[in-house]
Amino acid sequence: DEMVREALFTMRMHLYHFPIGKNLLPPKFTLKEIRQFYEVMSGKQLNASNFPNKLISLGLIVKLDEKRNIGAHRSPTYYKFDDEVYEGALSEGLVLA
Repeated sequence: DEMVREALFTMRMHLYHFPIGKNLLPPKFTLKEIRQFYEVMSGKQLNASNFPNKLISLGLIVKLDEKRNIGAHRSPTYYKFDDEVYEGALSEGLVLA
């Protein structure tokens, strides 16, 4: 039990300083999916528009010319991690919170 709590604490600390989502998300994802990922991992509710916009402004994720086909509803756009920016953020760190 203690080992799991310690691992979760360490992962959450890294979550705010390093973009760990690339290996835990599919190669392309929606803004809702990445926000939900960070909410689950952090245990906190994030602002639905501010958090993804921060990732976009940091250059960590880029918009693709693809949309998820969900029928008659407005289809969400896919995004992916920018490999070069992501690798730089992993080595240098950044603050997502």
